[in-house]
Amino acid sequence: MDYTIYLTPSAIADMAIATDYYNSKSEGLGKRMANEVDMVLSRIAANPKIFSFRYRDIRAAKVPSFPYLVFYKTRQIHKTIQVIRVFNTHQQPFWRK
Repeated sequence: MDYTIYLTPSAIADMAIATDYYNSKSEGLGKRMANEVDMVLSRIAANPKIFSFRYRDIRAAKVPSFPYLVFYKTRQIHKTIQVIRVFNTHQQPFWRK
């Protein structure tokens, strides 16, 4: 059974910024990026343990073809995934600013 995925407000904002940026570079590129993230989220929902831990209890999944990582936590008891950030790896981490 697949897990239910919840995106934090930060993750939603990350996606909006990314799709706007890529759409400004080339029509449809933002949609392509969003589709890639959706495919990663589907993989996470189907098998949350497939990706390795990056930090204490936070896993990271690479988005193919784009410089992004999806950071998430798994709640086994409730069968939920909390997506914390959709992070652009070409930017300085928010915790170092």
